Amino acid sequence: MIKNTTRTSELEPMEKLIESWEWKEHIEENLNRIIAEKPMSKELRTFFNNIDTKECADNLLLLLQSILCRGQRSVPIVELNKIFPRIIINLYRDPFFRLLSVEYKKNIELLFKEYIRYYLDKNISKRFTIRDWWYKCASQLQLPPDYFPQFEEFFKTPIQDISNLFISFLIEHCEFPLYRGTKNESNNGKKRWQHAFSIGEVQIEELNPHEGLGYKTNFCKMLKVHYHISEIYCSRHQFEYLYFESHLLPMKVPPRPWLDRGKCGPNYFFKSKLIRDMDEYPHLNLNAELLDKRIENKIQARPVFDALNDLGSTPWKINEEMLGHMMKALEMSYNSKNASFLKKLAIPRHPKTCWIPLDYDRFKKQYLKKNKEVEGKSEEELDEFIRKEFNHKRALMTKIKNEQNSLWCWLIYRLILAKHYTNQDIYFPHNLDFRGRCYPISPQINHMGDDLNRGLLKFAKGKPLGVDGFRWLKLHCVNITGKLKRKPLSERLEYAEKHLDKMIESAEKPFEGGNWWWEDTEEPWQTLAACIEIRDAIKSGDPHKFCSHLPIHQDGSCNGLQHYAALGRDLKGAVGVNLVPSEVPQDIYTTVLERVEKFRKEDEEDVTSKHHEISKEMREFISGPIERKIIKQTVMTVAYGVTQYGAREQIKRQLITIDIPDRNKEASRFATYLTKRTFDGLTDAFENSKFIFNFLK
Repeated sequence: MIKNTTRTSELEPMEKLIESWEWKEHIEENLNRIIAEKPMSKELRTFFNNIDTKECADNLLLLLQSILCRGQRSVPIVELNKIFPRIIINLYRDPFFRLLSVEYKKNIELLFKEYIRYYLDKNISKRFTIRDWWYKCASQLQLPPDYFPQFEEFFKTPIQDISNLFISFLIEHCEFPLYRGTKNESNNGKKRWQHAFSIGEVQIEELNPHEGLGYKTNFCKMLKVHYHISEIYCSRHQFEYLYFESHLLPMKVPPRPWLDRGKCGPNYFFKSKLIRDMDEYPHLNLNAELLDKRIENKIQARPVFDALNDLGSTPWKINEEMLGHMMKALEMSYNSKNASFLKKLAIPRHPKTCWIPLDYDRFKKQYLKKNKEVEGKSEEELDEFIRKEFNHKRALMTKIKNEQNSLWCWLIYRLILAKHYTNQDIYFPHNLDFRGRCYPISPQINHMGDDLNRGLLKFAKGKPLGVDGFRWLKLHCVNITGKLKRKPLSERLEYAEKHLDKMIESAEKPFEGGNWWWEDTEEPWQTLAACIEIRDAIKSGDPHKFCSHLPIHQDGSCNGLQHYAALGRDLKGAVGVNLVPSEVPQDIYTTVLERVEKFRKEDEEDVTSKHHEISKEMREFISGPIERKIIKQTVMTVAYGVTQYGAREQIKRQLITIDIPDRNKEASRFATYLTKRTFDGLTDAFENSKFIFNFLK
């Protein structure tokens, strides 16, 4: 539960309204009734006889508040089925811990006090890995290294049955009064009560796995939130607090290390999974498959566990000045006039700025005023045509508003969390996905997130820049602008020196002047953070002695293709991904893009080409060169086996971000063409590598 520091409403908070609607009391009352009256299995009876119904109602209410404060109008039942087991287990775990708390808390406290010396004594960290030191601490206290209360062994409750029961409680017993002044209010002015939640299905269109059968429609079962709750109550009253699951937040203390065979993990009071579950395969236990079956001895995979521990034990802190600038951008999102500027910063518009046409007559009047070309049609034809436009516009703006609402809520979460963790060291425990890639467990805020996330974070421990460090800080600032990717380092440094005044001006007045240097870059927030660090280093009087906390990235050049180029001794490909020395840094994405542009021009000029028409049509929408970001993800993922369909969807998403419409399937058709030409460009750039790639497939 974290204070909502972005709350602007002066009305009573949503928590108070929900309390006045007595949801908790209704849930508790019906729980007691079901326990007393309903026939149930022996396992369910045992569960309900051993829980506190008041505590159960409290947990369910917290869940409801966490759903509503997200701003979502629907939540997949699959997601709820993941959350409910944690509530159920907590209901059992708390009394279980209360029985063992004295001994366990005392022992874990002693173990932690000894373990924390690793972070305070440099001699220890030089002699031991984090994993080895934990083993030593546990041995000294005569405790097993994977010391946990063995709670799971005692827990034998049918979780799915209880999840279904809880969902039925939410639907049947959570009601609210319709907002005053709404059409559904009763004629005599009395409050009419509606169910807050319902079950519905959402259609999801995806490619049919059987080739040639086109698309198929799947139905996803959702818990739907009543419109008046999400659109009226939550927006006008706002929550005083936001509700997060604690295990998905950054930690304020160094995490518990991963041990041999992937045991333990970051939390001190419950076990964690080393490998993330896959939603597509809910019955596949990846942890059991890898850790129990494939690791043959305890020495195996130790470097992996040590790497995860080192990543998780690195302390970070919030960049307060950057947080202030992001809060300023958030304030600007309430004004639709700032939309084009904020779009460059990946700041969504506030959903209130999205106008949805509801009055047909008013829309028709405005449409006729702006579109004189429709004059001359009969009244019947005109009405039919404008009504189609009205329905399309309403559907489109509703979709845009929902998307902006999701993005805006996602932004709010991160800024509120950043505010909450200000002036504190924080840690990001990591685990692995099924491919063996490591990611921070915290999804909302972490150092591997998008530009805004990375711009928010600094290392908690700084180091003096030195001569080389200040040089690399300036190079870093130029690199993340994305403007000189194909230029040698000497030219980038020259550019940095030439634009030092603009960097300092950006740091001093990021939102003033109307000619912002920092925002017209590939990674604007990280660029601004680098400008601020450069300004502070210069202001210190001696930049070389300045203690910097800013992460300076050294990015790889499409590592997957580097491996293929090395395997195939592909000299041309190796040059493209910087595997051989070169005065000028190579950019494989630009290399492939140049080939795509070459193919595109040839198709435009060759009237006999089967791609002639689509290339000409695309020129009407993209008159200049294609942007690098359009094909970047496809080039990046081709080494990992991206399919034609997957690549097309990647490119289509990027085309939509540059405002290519898809009303008449323009984005889809252009994406199909660009996918074909991107694969052609890759084949041309990586001849030998492509043979190996096809062989391995």
